[in-house]
Amino acid sequence: MQTGTQTTGGSTSSHSAGSFPTAEEMKRQAEHGADRMADKAHETVDRLSQKVQPTMDALTEKASQAVDAVSQRADQLKGSGEAALETTRNYVRENPIAAIGIAAVAGLLLGRMRH
Repeated sequence: MQTGTQTTGGSTSSHSAGSFPTAEEMKRQAEHGADRMADKAHETVDRLSQKVQPTMDALTEKASQAVDAVSQRADQLKGSGEAALETTRNYVRENPIAAIGIAAVAGLLLGRMRH
């Protein structure tokens, strides 16, 4: 009778019933378990990525549209400001005395508001 080796259905196990697995067997089992966990994690990440991708694409499109809209509005405001400045310049050139009077009144009002 041999101790430490047991034959079960044609395969040889290096430990007998009731004994502990060897360090090498434990290492192989741990590596196998880690590989299975890594495979499952990759599968989960792939599934989640496939589910999230349409949402990310939609958000990217919305953000792009928002950036375009803000850029257009900024251009409009810049154009409006430039137009207002040009209108003011033209008014001052055409009505210098009135412009001085308006500036004086505005200055007096601002001065009183500060005190």
